[in-house]
Amino acid sequence: MKFFANLPRNTQVQLKLEPFNSLLNTTVLFYIPLLMKAVGLAESEIGLIGSISMVIGVLSQLVAPLIVDVLGRRKALVLGTYLSWVLPMIIWSFAADFVGFLMANMFNNMVRICSLAYYCYNTEDVDDAYKPAVFSYLSLLGHGSGVMALVMVPLVGHFGMIPTVRVLAALSAVVIGIVSTVRFLRMTETSVGLEAIAAARAGRRYRLEILPSLRILLADRSLRLLMLAEILWNFSAAMNAFMIIYLRDQLGFSASMISFLPAVSAAVGLTTFFVTNRVRLKGSSGLLLGTLSSALALVLLYLIPPGNVAAVIVFYALHTLSLYVFGTAHGPLFNISVHQANKTRIFSVDQLAVLTAIIPASYLSGYLYEIDPLLVFYVRIGLLAMCVLVVVLFILEQRRLLLSSVRS
Repeated sequence: MKFFANLPRNTQVQLKLEPFNSLLNTTVLFYIPLLMKAVGLAESEIGLIGSISMVIGVLSQLVAPLIVDVLGRRKALVLGTYLSWVLPMIIWSFAADFVGFLMANMFNNMVRICSLAYYCYNTEDVDDAYKPAVFSYLSLLGHGSGVMALVMVPLVGHFGMIPTVRVLAALSAVVIGIVSTVRFLRMTETSVGLEAIAAARAGRRYRLEILPSLRILLADRSLRLLMLAEILWNFSAAMNAFMIIYLRDQLGFSASMISFLPAVSAAVGLTTFFVTNRVRLKGSSGLLLGTLSSALALVLLYLIPPGNVAAVIVFYALHTLSLYVFGTAHGPLFNISVHQANKTRIFSVDQLAVLTAIIPASYLSGYLYEIDPLLVFYVRIGLLAMCVLVVVLFILEQRRLLLSSVRS
């Protein structure tokens, strides 16, 4: 891709190695809810694991800025990757009860540390003009990882879902560990990271500055609306684990058939990437389109009768479209709206607020699913309806600011 040549060397290395991580991480995470269900965990236990793990995510988000600034982006990224990806993959490869999966998911939710370092590498030293392309490329990789489904479908059909996923998790631990080490050796610290390390060595006392950063975020109406939309969107997304279980238990799809769905995601992701690059969809329009398509996808899934393969493929394509469009629109909008000096702190406090708000989501979805699976649909559609309203308010605010700047 042409824009690669205009990116800093660190970001180029990051993006070139990312396919290895996206391919394996996304595939393994897709199967974890099914794996937990297959070994005998109840829906409420699966939901409880998600909510407890989210608490660990909040705590790791609290210390992430400290670790990333004191150790530097480079060391924080490699240590965080081993802690939140390599170790959980090893545990998932043999976990067989509630405690095992809880431990793996708790370590995985410490991903906030390496995610912040990862975010810094993809935004610091990168010109604002190229940030949308970077986020689009990363989202493309996430959805494009569905090509792994073409390998997983026959393996799951022949060997069974449990042994196949366990072997994949073990293999992923090895590959991700190697890629993380190579990335560490080939990358250098960012300019902002060097300044942060120097300040730490000079004895500057680190303050979490949660409240000051939160006040900066809340004082800006645009950022406030973006954060609220992100909370509503992610609360709904955190209830998404039961979608795969619903396909198996309520619609009667086999593990092999479900394994084919990521390939649909890959095809839609690739198509959407090239279409949106040509159409050049504006960020605010992308937020609205992503939220509306997600709500529509849930309504479609609600209406699908058992065994209707074609309808499920259409649903999953629409679901993937919503994830891609919302994700690629929100990231650049939020990043560009924050002053360069405050980006790390504001991004961190935004993630902290989002994670704290969605802690109950996983347990709530498991609890509702055991009562009636359709209750999960009602709650998620209601959340997305509120998200649409917030996005519309954001669009109106952007227009107001544009008119004010023109008049002045």
